[in-house]
Amino acid sequence: MEKVIHSGLVTYLFENGMEITGTKDHPFRIKGKGWCSLSPQKLEQYEGVENVGKIEIGELFEIIDENSGLNTNRLI
Repeated sequence: MEKVIHSGLVTYLFENGMEITGTKDHPFRIKGKGWCSLSPQKLEQYEGVENVGKIEIGELFEIIDENSGLNTNRLI
């Protein structure tokens, strides 16, 4: 398997101390908004990926935890 090297990574920090590192165009489920990313325009180049919103500070990410199911975590 070929290794892909990404640049421009961002780290999201949440109220509960959790951190997620990903690319700026990686989509996340945001409560009340649906799919969002820091660079929604970059995602819209892919077929089937339309109407992606922009992530803002304070939004609730919907994150699935293998132990407790669906949780929401606020971005700080």
